[in-house]
Amino acid sequence: MSQLPFAKPGDVPEVIAGRYRVDQLLGQGGMSAVFRVADESTGKSLALKLNSVVKNDDKQAERLARFEREYYTLAQLSHPRIVKVYDYGVDRGRAYYTMELLDGGDLRDRAPMGWMRACALLIDVASALALLHSRRLVHRDLNPHNIRYTVQGLAKLFDFGALAPMGPCKKIVGTPACTPPEMMNHQALDARSDMYALGATAYYVLTGRNAYPAHNFAQLRDIWRSRPIPPSDIVDVIPEALDNLVMSLLNLDMASRPSSAAEVMERLCDISGTERTEELAVSRAYLATPTLVGRDDSLVQVRRRMIRALSGQGGALLVQGVAGIGRTRFLDASVLEGKLAGATVLRADAGDAWAGDYGVVRALIEQVWEKLPDVVFATVRPHAGVLGHLSPELSQRVGQTTLTVFEDRRQLRPTIQLELRAWLSELSRIKPLVIAIDDFHLLDEPSAAFLAALSHKAASSSLVVICTVETGRKPSAPTALKLFSEYAESIVLRGLSPWHTETLLRSIFGNVPNIQLVATGYIGSATAILAREWNLRNTWSTAKRRAMKLAVGAYRTI
Repeated sequence: MSQLPFAKPGDVPEVIAGRYRVDQLLGQGGMSAVFRVADESTGKSLALKLNSVVKNDDKQAERLARFEREYYTLAQLSHPRIVKVYDYGVDRGRAYYTMELLDGGDLRDRAPMGWMRACALLIDVASALALLHSRRLVHRDLNPHNIRYTVQGLAKLFDFGALAPMGPCKKIVGTPACTPPEMMNHQALDARSDMYALGATAYYVLTGRNAYPAHNFAQLRDIWRSRPIPPSDIVDVIPEALDNLVMSLLNLDMASRPSSAAEVMERLCDISGTERTEELAVSRAYLATPTLVGRDDSLVQVRRRMIRALSGQGGALLVQGVAGIGRTRFLDASVLEGKLAGATVLRADAGDAWAGDYGVVRALIEQVWEKLPDVVFATVRPHAGVLGHLSPELSQRVGQTTLTVFEDRRQLRPTIQLELRAWLSELSRIKPLVIAIDDFHLLDEPSAAFLAALSHKAASSSLVVICTVETGRKPSAPTALKLFSEYAESIVLRGLSPWHTETLLRSIFGNVPNIQLVATGYIGSATAILAREWNLRNTWSTAKRRAMKLAVGAYRTI
């Protein structure tokens, strides 16, 4: 492992969370550091962002909240030009999250580059910004260093530590050379603030120089007195239209800049002769809203259960609702709550199951081995003789090849369930666990029976079992579902009200004209159906078909 200049030697362990072996420091800021790590469970290379801890720091709670908010937001922004995040956890008092490793370097390392290539990469960045801005968010620290270059030759937006809602700017953050005047003046920030930073980035990518070469914020006001020369004065092959676009983005008056990332994308496509074709994944990113509308009270119930579990008072939750109401999306949000609480989350459904009895349980065992290999190795050996009947792979991994012999095979099932419960309870005392199961009604009977029994014993452990079930659907294991529902707290998901439908549509489309009429008027019920598909099921083909019908209905009504 290379030397890690993170606070002081020894501050960063060689292995984080018993799973991620640190290979290299990739970058470091005031609040966190990013490392290249090897996931010893899967063999994959990832990036890991580790929140720093400073003793006697009265702002530590604020910094941790910002770190959590960054992960929470990124986990719900599934855009092909935004870095993907995976797991969140806490190790030895430090929060961390993992994300995809982008090995191609950043745009700072590749500048200057040809203007055609620069246009293609800037289009990628503008596409990512367009999604952020549709969510009423500003990046606030867009610069060449925070744009990574992939091996496929694409640009991905990276480092969202300064991400904030649009509106008044209380703090000056970011990179001086890319900081807009409105931030220095503590004015309200909007999409045009990121457009300024995009212009500063474009200037550097094209020329290898900063338009306003400030090393600190105090230098900016003097530097802004002189307007930079156009990029073509430095690199003579740059077209005049690209010159004009970059200089308009760098306008110190935000009212004179291009108003949106979409406008910049259009102009870049025209300049470079590139046809603008949005990927399906980009369209889906807009249809997947970053918040669960109308589910606040239910999420508070989940959050309280997670917090209690951390103190050893676990339990179970049963999320009920009709088909299409959003059970899976709600489970996704509950999984995020579990991760942010510091628990290890195991997530499965009937589709993930191994073939045969205990299919879902075996899938959960595989996940817990992958996520907590050291803890599993330390706790499972006393139970391996019995659990080997269920998962031979688990016994082999811990070197337990001799299985417990049962003269009466009828004792095998209750003994397996007893050993499983004992093992998971012991494991949860070391690392809190959340077991999230979608579509309980489709589970194989032994898995369903085990989850029902586990939920009964969860109250005395740091374990939460949360399952969803479709109301009115005949379950494959009715007795197990009945027992689980008796032990679990109930959360019933209901349809969206007109007000919630309007809120949902605004979160997708922004403040477009007549949105209240659409949400509450004659076509409100049809819109609610469409909104449900978009916000909760994320079923693209279904949403697309219903959107077509809705558009025709709206036209005829108006």
